[in-house]
Amino acid sequence: MKPQPIVVIGGSAGSIHVLIDLLTQLSEDLSAAIFVVVHLNRTAPSNLAMLLERKCRLPTAFARDQQSIKPGQVYIAPPDYHLFVKPGKIQLIRGPLENRMRPAIDVLFRSAAVAYQNSVTGIILSGMLDDGVVGLKAIKRCGGITIVQSPEEAQFPSMPESAIAQENVDHIVSVEDMGSLIEKYASQPSSEPSAVPEGLLIESQMVERVMFNSDEMAQIGDTVAQSCPTCSGPLWKMKFPSNSLRYRCHVGHSFTAHSLLDAQDEASEEALWVALRTLEERGRLLERISEDTKQKGSHALAETYQARAEEALNHANSIRRLLYSLGSRDTMAEETQERRDKQIG
Repeated sequence: MKPQPIVVIGGSAGSIHVLIDLLTQLSEDLSAAIFVVVHLNRTAPSNLAMLLERKCRLPTAFARDQQSIKPGQVYIAPPDYHLFVKPGKIQLIRGPLENRMRPAIDVLFRSAAVAYQNSVTGIILSGMLDDGVVGLKAIKRCGGITIVQSPEEAQFPSMPESAIAQENVDHIVSVEDMGSLIEKYASQPSSEPSAVPEGLLIESQMVERVMFNSDEMAQIGDTVAQSCPTCSGPLWKMKFPSNSLRYRCHVGHSFTAHSLLDAQDEASEEALWVALRTLEERGRLLERISEDTKQKGSHALAETYQARAEEALNHANSIRRLLYSLGSRDTMAEETQERRDKQIG
């Protein structure tokens, strides 16, 4: 039996009002089920489902684990859970972060491609960086339809631009044209699905299973000299798709090149703060030992301790200056983004 049509939508910064505009276009008799991942704060409750429910004609709610999939329903990924689609049902998984996100767009898109092949329509909306691009490739490899919001109208065009640059998408359109495309593809009879690529099956299983061994990882990637910034384990560069830089560890943490750089920056800064604290504490301790030694009459030894204290505090000051310079670069990047946002607006 051919699978029912489904629509998967991913968005991040600037996507909420776009998502509302899109969902309000859809008729009550839509024959496709809709799944949505928006990057949410993992540690805070969200009112996204309630907001969309008020605006949308279709029944809309946060997805529940093991929930049956019904046409004409909108399922939203809840905070801190991957939304994983299986034939006929939903699975919510607190699996490894992908692109430093949970829920991650790639997880939803990849699982949909594996479960529903050419019956999937995948949509990328406004957002930063490139989560969802790999998932969009998976949909395309399985014969599905790919749609990207026009970068010119996106508040944050990075995600749409990344998708367009790395994937031969079927449609690059404004949001006002997306509803008719969804209705069109939901009503079309799909052809017989083709076999799912083996590497895609393995990666999809990683979200559920966690912890693959080195032999299994060698089937989908090649080892690289970097370590995973999340768990410090070894990293593999993924072989598929061949035209993208993407990395995984055997636990399942996944990164595009951009998200890996961001994660390494964060890990480096954290390590520098630890080093700063340790050197400051060492310098102050050596100063106290020097003073105590001097009071006991051992002036030469006291001078040695004082010299070591000054060395530690000088190193601490060097790290402090480095941290401040990292902060100034972050501020410059934020100011550049603000100027860009104003130009877009």
